[in-house]
Amino acid sequence: MKAKAKLQWNLKAFMLASLLTLLLLLTTYGLYTAWESQYIEERKQRAQTELLNLRKNMFLLLGNQEMFTTLYGLRLEESLQEGIIPDLKDLRSYLTVLEKDKQSFSFATLAMDGLVINQYPEDGGHEVGFDMKTLPMYRQHIEHLMRQETVSIDGPLYLDDGKPYLVFRYPLLVENKQAWGLLSLYFEMESFLLEAGLEDLSTQYRYHFSFSHLGGDDTYIWGEQILDDCDPVSMILSYSLLTWKMEIAPADSWYNGELVLVLYAILGSLVSIGAGVLSYLRQVRLETFMHRSYTDSLTGLLNKREFLVQLHEELRIGRPFALALLDIDNFKLLNDTHGHLSGDKALLTLVSTLKERLRRDDLIGRFGGDEFIIILRGCSQKETCLRIYEYISHVSVPMDGDSIEFAISMGVSFSPKDGCTSEALLEVADKRLYQAKREGKGRIRCTD
Repeated sequence: MKAKAKLQWNLKAFMLASLLTLLLLLTTYGLYTAWESQYIEERKQRAQTELLNLRKNMFLLLGNQEMFTTLYGLRLEESLQEGIIPDLKDLRSYLTVLEKDKQSFSFATLAMDGLVINQYPEDGGHEVGFDMKTLPMYRQHIEHLMRQETVSIDGPLYLDDGKPYLVFRYPLLVENKQAWGLLSLYFEMESFLLEAGLEDLSTQYRYHFSFSHLGGDDTYIWGEQILDDCDPVSMILSYSLLTWKMEIAPADSWYNGELVLVLYAILGSLVSIGAGVLSYLRQVRLETFMHRSYTDSLTGLLNKREFLVQLHEELRIGRPFALALLDIDNFKLLNDTHGHLSGDKALLTLVSTLKERLRRDDLIGRFGGDEFIIILRGCSQKETCLRIYEYISHVSVPMDGDSIEFAISMGVSFSPKDGCTSEALLEVADKRLYQAKREGKGRIRCTD
């Protein structure tokens, strides 16, 4: 009887323990599932933010070029009102500015009665005498445009050279709004997209961009051919005759955790919880010591020694990046006038601005005093650095019931263009920071 009672008690205890373990596992699994869903949603929101920023850049670029086309078209119409048939060479200064500022600009044409009568430069895509009526969708698009008073934007359009182009068209009107001809500005599609910042998209994403135009058969694909297998985040950009679809997805997956491994870790944690509690305090002390060894005590950023370690690692990986040195102008005067506590407040304000404005992918360190250093991962263009500098170029610090604004100077070097070693990149960035200071402070230098 005792043996039977003991067996029943052991069985009951086992069942209660098993039930408790099962409840803990179910509770943990429910929490894990909820966390996984939240994690995936947060990653998708960050991806959506990436697309929103890119979409904004594209809208700004399209809008600016649309405004330029309108101004140029109005200048040509002035010649028509004076009874002069315009010649693109007579207004070459407009196109010279465009060639200088926009690498994507290819050529411009002037057409009358559907025939090209003038072209700049002369070796552009359409020869003089080209009949625009042979273009696809001419009647639906261009004839309709000639009855309007606004710019239309069309693309991608493939020309005889096999390249896709983005075309800005402006109808030239004379008295009583009668159509006289058509001004067309052609931009190489790939270069235009690079100017919009497509290459700055974080390397952690796969992407598929499909560019097409209203009623046309031409389509231009940027990135992978299809992303339907990985639940991509998508966004549509519609502008004039354009319909552009943008999709991105993570390079691996939205979440790559293995449920079996997670459950195994839960069971293992139940067994090792005693040892874990004993080692926790020791681990906290060790981690605190380790953290202090590679971070700056005031700002919490990487210190100079650890940042150089990360810089060497970035060079070893071999992907392009920009290295930026920056500091607060007249920082010594600030310390002498308002005291070191105010100087520390200015440094912390700058650090807060950097963390808020820079991407999560970028790396920030304190190089000493009021000098900070940044690795802009994947950045290889001067224009990108200029956009970033606009966000952080001034720091406003509240002091004595008022606020004082301080300017920031920055020098930038690019890997591998300006060097393949940390010493070379630091030397170039430091030299350009000094040039920015010498030229009046409160500015950025990306070239010598």
